[in-house]
Parts: sequence; C-alpha cells; structure tokens
Amino acid sequence: MPDFLDPTIHATELLDPFIDAKGKRWYDLTSAAKHLSPGFSIGALQTWMERGRTSFGLPIETIRLPIRTTFRNPDTVRPRKDRPVISEDSLIVLDAIYSEVFGNRRKQPGGYTKEEKAKLQEAARRPHLQMTLWNPLSHP
Repeated sequence: MPDFLDPTIHATELLDPFIDAKGKRWYDLTSAAKHLSPGFSIGALQTWMERGRTSFGLPIETIRLPIRTTFRNPDTVRPRKDRPVISEDSLIVLDAIYSEVFGNRRKQPGGYTKEEKAKLQEAARRPHLQMTLWNPLSHP
C-alpha cells in the first residue's frame, strides 16, 4: 500500500515533502512556494501544477495525490478528491530559470511581457537543465 493511502499517517506529515516508494520527493503548492524565489506567483504555480507545463512551455513533473479528509463542507460547490504535487527536480529547474531571468528582484504583477517570455523560453533551453529534467523545447 502506498504511504499516502495508509490511514495511520496524518496528511500533514506526508506533504512537506511526500517521498514516494522510489525515494523521489514531491511538494504540494504551499510547500513548493516556500522553496521558490519570492517573485513566484502562487496562482501561476498552481496553474502550472494543474497543467503539468509552465506558461513559457517548460514541462514540469507533477502527479496527483488523494486528499484525505474526514469532513466535507456541504456548501462546497466542487469538492476535490485529489491535489497536484510537484517533484523536487522540477522545483530546482523552475527556481534556476526564474533566478537566471529575473535575478533576486521580484517580478512585477501581471502576465509576462514578450521580452520576459522570450528570456524564460531561452533559459529553459539551456544545457544545464537537460541533465535535470527532460525538456522538449531543446529537442525540435
């Protein structure tokens, strides 16, 4: 039985980080946000985790883990049965790309400009990322 289905383990013990049977570390949204540069938008990160790809085309490794709750609010419009988690390798790559493009300064709110998006796509193609995460942008 996978650890995340074991009823004796409390849910908060699992996700900071959750370590699967192969020893790979996975982070939920709030844990992932703690490990990234302060310029990251949590909303953008959530969207990327849901889609498995960034807005600038970089694939990120995500899986879905079931949400273990004992109480469901009856007023909830769409209760979720699972949540996305992101691999530690993907977090390292995202942080490296973001700090390469934006440095330590915080990105201005709103979408990326054309120049920023071009810089992010170019940074995603760098050779040092190919060793960490397979990147189809670098394989035309």
